[in-house]
Amino acid sequence: MLKSVKSCKKSREAIARGVVVAITVIILVAIVGVYFYSTMVTPATVVTTIATSIVQTVTQPGTTIVTTVPTVATVTVTATTPTPTPKPGKTFVNLQTYDFLTDLDPAYSFSGEIIVMANVYETLLVYTGGTPEVEPALATSYEVSEDGLTWTFHLRKGVLFHDGTPFNATAVKYSIDRIRKLGVGAVFIWDPVEEIKIVDEYTVQFKLKYPAPLQRIVSSCYGAWIYSPKTAEIENLHDWFNEGHDAGTGPYMIEKVERGVEVVLKRFDKYWRGWEEHAPDRIDKVVFKIVEDTTVRVMMIEKGEAHYAAAIPAQERKRLETKPEIRTLWVPTFFAHYAFLNTQSKYLSNKLVRQALAYAFPYDDFVRLGEGAYIKPVGPIPVGMWGHFDDLFQYNFNLTKARELLAEAGYPEGGFKLKYYYISGVEATRTAGEMWKEQLAKLGIELEVRGMTWPTLWEIIKEGPEGERVYDIVAFAWWPTYITPYDFLYNMWHTEEKPFWNAAYYSNPEFDRLIDEAFRLEGPDPEAALKLYRRAQEILIEDCPAVFIDNLRNPLVLRSNVMGIVVNPAYGYDTFFFWYMWIAD
Repeated sequence: MLKSVKSCKKSREAIARGVVVAITVIILVAIVGVYFYSTMVTPATVVTTIATSIVQTVTQPGTTIVTTVPTVATVTVTATTPTPTPKPGKTFVNLQTYDFLTDLDPAYSFSGEIIVMANVYETLLVYTGGTPEVEPALATSYEVSEDGLTWTFHLRKGVLFHDGTPFNATAVKYSIDRIRKLGVGAVFIWDPVEEIKIVDEYTVQFKLKYPAPLQRIVSSCYGAWIYSPKTAEIENLHDWFNEGHDAGTGPYMIEKVERGVEVVLKRFDKYWRGWEEHAPDRIDKVVFKIVEDTTVRVMMIEKGEAHYAAAIPAQERKRLETKPEIRTLWVPTFFAHYAFLNTQSKYLSNKLVRQALAYAFPYDDFVRLGEGAYIKPVGPIPVGMWGHFDDLFQYNFNLTKARELLAEAGYPEGGFKLKYYYISGVEATRTAGEMWKEQLAKLGIELEVRGMTWPTLWEIIKEGPEGERVYDIVAFAWWPTYITPYDFLYNMWHTEEKPFWNAAYYSNPEFDRLIDEAFRLEGPDPEAALKLYRRAQEILIEDCPAVFIDNLRNPLVLRSNVMGIVVNPAYGYDTFFFWYMWIAD
């Protein structure tokens, strides 16, 4: 009996000790759990599709090269208990060099506002240039009929527009039919489309007039944005958009527009991809500031008052790269600068004079100034893009040849003056103009180099060759609407009844015929299309309605604590996709 009592007592003591140990373990686990909860976010089960870039580090200090466009990866994060997601609280300040806004209506938009639109709106697919060349966005998959004339897209469910309207097939049809009806912006991309049919709420079908690479067209960075069909109820919708309203599905909404000063974006809480990854450091706001003065941009990025500064000159860039808090990402682009020669002006209506000017541009000296940022162009299509040919004829700097051509044209001593206009704040085209001016002076030609805001310059172009503010040469850049040489050749040099982008006022019926036919062959016979595109480019180079200044290899100067950077040359040359990014403390 005594043994039994003692045994029970020992058992109770053992149990007590076990309980104490168990409570201690539970407390320790709780403390550890609180610590990890405070440092990271672990939602119950989150499957997020994110874009990634292959990044190669090179030996120069503070320099990184992004060698490919984004690909797609799926990341799965699992936890046992749902936890609330901390709200992003970081603001990204982006310094731009000029007033890049022309039109915020997604149907009309066709210029520098791409850096805003790509974060506010989305397309059915996204072009990546990989294998496959497009990835899902608002459409999750698609099928094509054997004859290439019927394309069926299956749409993503659970997506909301910023006004709370659910995304569906009605929105797709409404958005694309609106631009086709208006005939504005990049409407040319929809030429192959005969009809858009709603099959059901989340299925839409495109009927084509002729086979075309619709997978690229629906991923276009202009003219293919999808927006809320509820906007059809808004009176004066074009004005409404340009007052700073939006109706996209993207991760950000427009909060403020002060033209010529700044544009502010704010996070859309109900974005379909979610905000869980790196949540506390995610970007809550984006502020685009227009700072034309290079010295001020350099000062702001150096002091940490901005996270990105566009167009930093080579010498300043190299100095900044020595600082650990600043880095440079070298990214490929499909971006090129052109100097368009007014083929209707008094002197440049003569092809020989235009060719003389092409021989008078100091290509190699200009490229050296960029210290890796500029590539000497061969032809009008940027290097690396489908439709570019490395073996096309290219004018080289040759003042002797230029003099011979001027003499043949009747101007052996030059003796005339030309006006060269560029976008204020764009250092590349300003420098190109000044270098050209120096060489033309040796031929007896005076070049007036004048900068102005982009909206003003574009209005002058659209006034036409008879306008009161007519120029001889105008310089600006082009990047693809979607990946096709037709975009470059059609927009900049196809005959226009009313001037829009054809700043050279160039017209050649044979050139027009070749590129129009090539465009129709891209779907059924891309090799035949390339042959026609090549012949068209040979004609263009001979006629010389433009001097090809450069192709850009873009050095992005950023603060070192900016992480998750994603760029894609199919969507402009310094367009950041802010949803993927975060700012580390």
